[in-house]
Amino acid sequence: MNSEPTNESSPSLSGQLLLASPALHDPNFARSVVFMAAHNAKDGAFGYILNLARGHIAIDAAVRQGEWPKWEGVTLAGSRLGIVGFGSIGREIASRGRGFGMEVVAFDPFVQGSADAVAIVGLEELMATSKFIVLACPLTPNTTRLINADRLALARSDAYLVNVARGPVVVEADLIDALKAGRLAGAGLDVFENEPQVPDALTGMDNVVLLPHIASGTEETRQAMADRARAFRMQIHYSNRSKLAPGEAEARLRFLYRPYHAALSVLVEETIAR
Repeated sequence: MNSEPTNESSPSLSGQLLLASPALHDPNFARSVVFMAAHNAKDGAFGYILNLARGHIAIDAAVRQGEWPKWEGVTLAGSRLGIVGFGSIGREIASRGRGFGMEVVAFDPFVQGSADAVAIVGLEELMATSKFIVLACPLTPNTTRLINADRLALARSDAYLVNVARGPVVVEADLIDALKAGRLAGAGLDVFENEPQVPDALTGMDNVVLLPHIASGTEETRQAMADRARAFRMQIHYSNRSKLAPGEAEARLRFLYRPYHAALSVLVEETIAR
């Protein structure tokens, strides 16, 4: 039994070792774990598109109530898919869109011309012409509140917005207003401005699909993330046993991983606790 006194502000030995390890400062570790989590977000994004196009969730609820609705869906083939953020996730979403016969365009200030046979267009053009608008960009000062009332006003009234990026990319109140006014056909939201709080206005809409930030959530992804984190803990356990000032390990570790996927923060906290 460990008889050493404990202090909430003191880092555990694993936390101290993790920060002291040179491997901690290698961004490849963080990126590899983040990639595992983010890789499946593209499938999650397309799940929202399919559900919005066919209304499966609302129809399922109606059938369970004894109804037999004949709902007319949207044909994906020939519809324009606009992707905001054309990194690895955006490109994979584009690939799936082309597989469904969709016309794909993207907006990304760091990509010019065309990429992967996808035309890169301005954000205003994308908002105004796309049937399905998918947000797959990182959260930065430039993307915070990117989708606001002015940009939503550009969208077609029969357009659908899907957000698998971060909640603050969208001004939630403006999105609610657009949905209420019929200026958007619907939305698929994996993320929210103040998670885990979801506005009542959204939960009362049957043209909105709401999920708790699980676009990347598959058994295989979570297991791969856990395995990678355990391997890393083992690596640093034998690499360095330097001590740090109380609280320094936690503070610097959290700061290092702050820009990355939220799912990684759970693994970071588990590592610190050990």
